[in-house]
Amino acid sequence: MKNRGPTSKLRHFRKADEGQALVLTALALVVIMLMAGLGVDVGYLRYQKQQMQKAADAGALAAASALVYRSPKWKVAAVADVAANGFTATPSNGITIGAYNPPIDPPFNTAPDNLNYVEVVVSQPQPTFFMRVIGGFTTVPVTARSIASAAGSASGCIYVLDPSHFGSYTISGGARLTSACGLFIDSHNPNALVESGSGTCTKATYIGIVGSDEGSEGACFPGAQPVSDIAPFGDPLAGLQPPAVPTCPLLGPPASSPPGSCSYHRDSGFHCTQSADLHHGTYCGGITASGSNVTLTFGPGTYVLEGGGMNITGGANANGTEVTFYNTVNAADTPAYGAISITGASNTSLSAPTSGPLEGILFFQDRNLPPRYVHTVNDTISGDRNTNFVGALYFPLTNQLNYTGGSLATAYTVIVAYDLTITANSMVNDDYSTIGGISPIHSAVLVQ
Repeated sequence: MKNRGPTSKLRHFRKADEGQALVLTALALVVIMLMAGLGVDVGYLRYQKQQMQKAADAGALAAASALVYRSPKWKVAAVADVAANGFTATPSNGITIGAYNPPIDPPFNTAPDNLNYVEVVVSQPQPTFFMRVIGGFTTVPVTARSIASAAGSASGCIYVLDPSHFGSYTISGGARLTSACGLFIDSHNPNALVESGSGTCTKATYIGIVGSDEGSEGACFPGAQPVSDIAPFGDPLAGLQPPAVPTCPLLGPPASSPPGSCSYHRDSGFHCTQSADLHHGTYCGGITASGSNVTLTFGPGTYVLEGGGMNITGGANANGTEVTFYNTVNAADTPAYGAISITGASNTSLSAPTSGPLEGILFFQDRNLPPRYVHTVNDTISGDRNTNFVGALYFPLTNQLNYTGGSLATAYTVIVAYDLTITANSMVNDDYSTIGGISPIHSAVLVQ
């Protein structure tokens, strides 16, 4: 009689197909569990990496934005924005935050303009769950890095800085403004943008207003419709460094003109009733020209108007390339500060430098004027369809900039003014190819 005890039954079960399937199933379950556990760890680490990358990107953009305004606190801005996104470095959590200008990684660390770039690196050891069981890895180092540039091209080319007034941007009398880039209005007034008069029109790729455009009568916006309640913004050229101001000449400014056609006195300025060639330097008392046959030709360089401003009227014209006009006043306020007034010109053509510290800047109003001139002086720059003003018109303290000008031939114009009024057809283009393809107004952009 055969033994049918438990031992023989087990041997029989071991040889059966059911036994082999049970063993294989057990092994497969173990592998599946390990893979699932590894997937959990990988998914968790990837999620943490994504969060750290968001924080690094925010930090890099914040630092680059500070560099745009030449703020020495760019590193503080980077750390603050990384922390705002959930990663604050403390001795206990292992988080490290590095901010570098120039970057430490190629290719931006050795780029010719590497000081325009900032790199932010965020690191933290992240805990594991199943990997510590499999391989003994209790933590895995996770790092995110981001590089941003402070030399990006801003989307706007018209900025109105008045934070509160009615009609801080006003266009009227049937005038049409055509802008190839954005218009930004900082006033929180519900009537910050005023468009009035039959046929009056503003056409821009973007119109952003901190307030709104309720004051517009029969408003015409054939391009982008105005966007209200945008975030307030500051002076986009606040980081621009003013030029040095040489001493006023005693006998006369550097100019060439026919005898008797021009006069100069350091208190009343340089006056011309005939054409003349001028050279860069300091013009105490400003520059004045009038008459339909008068053309002032400006050689390349920076023209410092120390009191008196610039007054070109009566059909006179001004021509010059690679020029910047810096409108200021001396410490004694003698002669008094004067406005920029270019009116009635038919063939005026002025263009800003294409390189150097004042690249792209055509008119530059001193930001440190005596208080009695702040938001009290009106400036006027106007011409007709043959007029070209290429560069930035920077009037941050002007009570009102009256602007008319621009043609299809004008490469680009940037306007930054406290208040802006358009009273005749005007065109603003954005071809920055002569200055490296980047607007004089920079913005922060991620590059890596």
